[in-house]
This record gives sequence, C-alpha cells and structure tokens, in this order.
Amino acid sequence: MEKHLQKNLYTVGCLFSGIGGFSLAFRKTGFNILWANDIDPYASQVYRYNFPDVFFIEKDVREITAHPEPVDIITAGFPCQPFSIAGKKGGFDDPRGQLFFEIIRLANSFGKAKPKILLLENVKHLVSHNKGKTFEKVLESIDKAGYWSNAAILNTKIHTRIPHNRERVFIIALNKDHFNSNEFRFPRNEDNTDPITDYLDLDHKAEDEFYYDPKDKYGDLLYRAMKDDKNHTVCQLRRNCVRKNKTESVPTLTANMGMGGHNVPVIKDRWGIRKLTPKECLRLQGFQDNEFSFPSNLAKSHRYRLVGNSVTVALVEKLAKECLKMLEAEKHADAQDLRTATETRTYQTFFYQNQIYTHTPLRSYRRNRPPILQPGRNLHCSFENEDRRIMNETNTYRSHYHPRCLVSMPLYLDR
Repeated sequence: MEKHLQKNLYTVGCLFSGIGGFSLAFRKTGFNILWANDIDPYASQVYRYNFPDVFFIEKDVREITAHPEPVDIITAGFPCQPFSIAGKKGGFDDPRGQLFFEIIRLANSFGKAKPKILLLENVKHLVSHNKGKTFEKVLESIDKAGYWSNAAILNTKIHTRIPHNRERVFIIALNKDHFNSNEFRFPRNEDNTDPITDYLDLDHKAEDEFYYDPKDKYGDLLYRAMKDDKNHTVCQLRRNCVRKNKTESVPTLTANMGMGGHNVPVIKDRWGIRKLTPKECLRLQGFQDNEFSFPSNLAKSHRYRLVGNSVTVALVEKLAKECLKMLEAEKHADAQDLRTATETRTYQTFFYQNQIYTHTPLRSYRRNRPPILQPGRNLHCSFENEDRRIMNETNTYRSHYHPRCLVSMPLYLDR
C-alpha cells in the first residue's frame, strides 16, 4: 500500500484504535495520522495491514509513559463493556472502565502542546449509567483537563445513509486555550437511507459455511420463521426466537458476532438463509471495498468481532469535517480582529451549585474570561428567538439536557 498523501498539516493520534475506523475517516478528510495504539493483537494486525505508514504502539495504554509525538486531535473509542447495558455495568469499578482516565492523563502529558480536540466514543448507555453519575464524572474530568465538552447520541441509520441501527455517544472536547468559544455542530439527520441491498452480495452464492442447515437447531428455527419472507429480508437470531426486521435496517453489529451462533444478523437470499459475511458487515460500518480489507489469514470469528467493535467510518467522517472547519476557522480568527471572533455564539451549559446555567444571551467570550451565567428554570425555553433559530438550523434532532452535567447535549431521541 502506497503512503497516503495528505491535504493539510493537521495531525491525529488514535488511542484504542481498533482496526482503524477513526484513522480511515480522518485520513479521508485530509488529516495526517501520526500514531495509533491498541493492545488487541488481531486489531493491531489489521491496523498495520491497512495503515503501514502509521507508527503503531501495540501495548496497554497504561504502559505508555513517554507520550508520543504531539498531535492536533486525539481520538479514542475507549472500552464500552463496563458501561454497556448488555454487560455487568461495572463502570469505573471495572478496570476497563478506568482506562478512560488514561486518555486524560496522556492529553495532559503534552503540556502546552496538548491536543486541540479530543474525540471520544462509547455506547449510549454511558450517559445514563449509574443514574448519570458516571457521565458526570467523565465530563468533569474533561473540564478539569482544560476542555469544553459537547456530546450527542448519534445513530448511523439517522445521521448517515447507511441502513445500520447503531446508536453511540460521541464527545467532542475543545481545548480552552486554543478555541475562543465552544461551538461544535453535530451532523444533521439524513433525509434518506440507502436500501440494505446496496451493501450485500446478492448476485452470487456466498461460501457454504455461511448458510444454515435446515436440519440443525438454528437452521430449523430460521427456516420455519422466515419461510414466507421475501428475499433480502434481514433478521436477528435469538436463542429461542427470530427477531424480524421491520425498519429496513440492520440491527446493531456487535463484538459478540465473533462468538458465532445467534449473534450474527441473517439474510434470506436465492440460495437459502445465511449469515451476513464479514465483508458485508464492513460495508455496513462504512468501510468501502477499495479502501480497506482484512489479511487473508485472519479467522472469520476475529473479523466479525473487530467489525462489531469499530466505529462507523461515514459517521466519523462527518465529525472529522466539522473538526477541520473548526481548526481552520480558529486559525483564521486568530489572525483577524478579536471583535470578529467574539461575535460567534456558544451553547455551553454549566452545572454549578445544584443548578443548571446557560449563557443568556448565548455569546462566546474571550479566552480566559469567565462566562456570565444566569440560571434557567426551563432551558428549553431560555433561548432567544434568534438563538433558537440557529439551534434549529444546526441540529435537527431534539435537545435533551442531562440532569447533572457540564455540557449541553443535543441527544437524538426520535426522528
């Protein structure tokens, strides 16, 4: 693979990089990926195969004592198992949950050269875990590190054209020493979603190992449940039932797919009922055939697991483009009259002394100048008409305010 030529000089480092979803999205946007880190040997193998020019650190993040080369942005899809509704929900009591604080430690280790932006991702249940106290701790840690926070729950099938029902919380943290205001625009809803068939190989038969035998336990259950379904119907096999897909989208692809059995979504094609292939799962995570592939010697169980652990490339691309806009805008703002920079607006919400505060009017403030806070009894009604118009233009999803947090979170609730 040839070394990728970049369009700009902005740099990225990827913690908990997995197979490279964040790296691919930022590279496609024009960023230069300087380094990446992961402890999983199979994820490391795939990453090196697709990004041979990136300096890769294959070790536990806690063992990174000498910080890598400074970068403009650090991305981190930190471990989700301690916060997932499907797990034991150990939170910060789980050693894997503690790894979030390693992101903060490494960001602080750069001193005055610490990243301008942190982009973090996790399961949506992180927001409500332990009645919101876990998420509050996350945001407080980010604030103490010198960053503003912006958070949103985004869904692949809503915010991209990919028909994959995948909700994840994304946190964008902006360095207060670099940005004059906290104004990050999350992507709008897409008007349409692509048909599932665009992502599947339906013109030829898949390998025999992907098809279910009508005579075995799961095969019998599937063939009886799907006998009247049309071709290309995607379903999810549970232990004792078949969950029909009625939304024209694929259910969330998870790391448990690597365990086989009932975890992989299934489809009915001309030749029978089969699992989605790893390549099809990659496409549903935004990886295109001509830009990413697995090493030929990697077992299919590992391919499924790694795809389920990844981020959706197309969704992260949208976030990367907004990060690029912000970096470019701030660079130009520094060269212009400060009065121009202070005309931008911010939607930062603060929690202070058991009350939630918001800027009124919502104007940004000069660097290192404390904000003017005013308590709001109902934040949904505290915006002036112009402010509400701006929010409606930039966020088409409904706003929701976490009861005890430092950030205004436009969380997706319903389309």
